[in-house]
Amino acid sequence: MEKKRSTGKDEGEVMEKMKGKIAMKINRAIIVLGIMTVTGGGMAGCGSDPAAASGNDSGSEIEVIQGTDVETPQSASPGEPQTAGQMTQVGNQENGQEGRWHVLDPDTAEAVGADFLGDVRKLDEDSFWIVEVQAKVLEDGSTVTSSPASNVEIPDSDLIQVVFDENTRFYIRTIYNGGESHEDSEAAFGDLDEGISVNLKGSFQNDVFHATEVQVNKIA
Repeated sequence: MEKKRSTGKDEGEVMEKMKGKIAMKINRAIIVLGIMTVTGGGMAGCGSDPAAASGNDSGSEIEVIQGTDVETPQSASPGEPQTAGQMTQVGNQENGQEGRWHVLDPDTAEAVGADFLGDVRKLDEDSFWIVEVQAKVLEDGSTVTSSPASNVEIPDSDLIQVVFDENTRFYIRTIYNGGESHEDSEAAFGDLDEGISVNLKGSFQNDVFHATEVQVNKIA
């Protein structure tokens, strides 16, 4: 029998098939190598980068925040937590650091002609103690006052010390006809007595009233 001769066309087809098989093997090797690289990188990330494990790209920032005391701004708005400094300031105000006692508001002070009203309860050598007399201006412009009865015992903590100096003016105001008229006369500290009503001008300093005028009220 005669042997078939190989033609150039047949040889070309064989070469193409061989090239195709080699290319497929190379592609498979590349794919396997890529999978190993990705897997290895993921494992390395899990072992050395806490941020990568949690999916957070800013792991170092989280560590700084967790290791730092975060201060609340001093100007925290209502409803936000207050700092210790703010709470201390509020506590001091509630505990009377700015004063428990205050002079009358301007309208009431103008109506009664005084900065503070009181009834004398104790006398010392160079000062005296009063209990507060509250005053209120009515719609018709008249004023009403209220104070504890003279037989009611007042704790020392509720008494207000009044101090004065050589420039303080003492005078007696004698009131006639239910307040329709009055007459003033000069007086002195010695004219004070327990139970007497006084109108004071001056100001508070550390809950002590520093008087510039002491008006002793007397009903005729």
